[in-house]
Amino acid sequence: MRIAATVLVMLMAVSASAQLTITRADVESRIAETEGTGHSATNAEGMTFDLTGPVYDMTVFETTAESFSVSYLDPSLTTYPHEFPAATHAQIVSDGALEGFTYLRLDDDGMYLLGFAGEMEGGDYILKYQPERPSMMFPYRKGTSWTWKSDIMAPFEGMERVEETDVEVIAEGTLRTPLGDFPCLVERQWLRSSTKLSFGGQVISESYYTDVTYQFITKNGVDASITVDTLDAESMTPSLIDARWSVTGTQTTAQAAPAATDLRISAVYPNPARSGVLSVDWNAETAGNTRLDIIDALGRVHGVLHQGNVLPGNHTAQTQLSGMPAGLYFLRLVQGTRVATRPLTVVH
Repeated sequence: MRIAATVLVMLMAVSASAQLTITRADVESRIAETEGTGHSATNAEGMTFDLTGPVYDMTVFETTAESFSVSYLDPSLTTYPHEFPAATHAQIVSDGALEGFTYLRLDDDGMYLLGFAGEMEGGDYILKYQPERPSMMFPYRKGTSWTWKSDIMAPFEGMERVEETDVEVIAEGTLRTPLGDFPCLVERQWLRSSTKLSFGGQVISESYYTDVTYQFITKNGVDASITVDTLDAESMTPSLIDARWSVTGTQTTAQAAPAATDLRISAVYPNPARSGVLSVDWNAETAGNTRLDIIDALGRVHGVLHQGNVLPGNHTAQTQLSGMPAGLYFLRLVQGTRVATRPLTVVH
């Protein structure tokens, strides 16, 4: 009996040591990588996804691939280091009409988002997370969880924003992609936000948003995410809004598309916009696969105005804004490794 008990203890120790865990060293290694390829599902919306595991299969989607750059740098090399003195890392967000940086702090306890700062139409847009917003807590493994709620944030005059998140690492299993199978952790995140816009002391709009996302995170440079319909968020086979997977570092297999010599969003009207037709004029000097999205400040896609190959020259895209909550958004134009953005304000 004593021998059996000893063997049982040894088996339990082996099982515990085999638990997938992501540490600060893993994150430091990941953010040292600079190139990657993202694969966005073109047929995800309305599909269901099996969350019961242990295999989480991304090969069921039809995807388009786009190369991207993950650029982390010393905050002292950026434009707004004085706004985020605690930052240990900064990430270039985009170029074009909006240029800015996300500021982060990495220590032994976790990685924290400190905020975003950039220039928007000649003025500064500065979003400070107070308190700091955890994006990963160490040791990051099954059972890790945290909640967070911001104070009232004012990125610019006339705007107030509050966000809160509930995050839990709910499982570990296998992420299946066209590159192969990889051990992964599964994170579930609820994000709730409210935005109030005022002008002349009068509230002109208030909007509320809820987002439920599952992240599939590996130690191999291959990750994935799905965003689910909040009406179906408690299901283990939820209906999807969006799905994508990406690979960074040496495992990147897709080649970068030819870079455009010039890519820009030349006009957006009306802006500020109300419910109705939005028109966007844009230019690409090089032919290639091009995508034009409406995204929010967290990068979530709220509409696709164009996706597909284009010829060089000027182009116009239109979309209906009916039903879009009031708030600050961005138009994002992507062709190969080139990105152009422009702010869009929606009011009601």
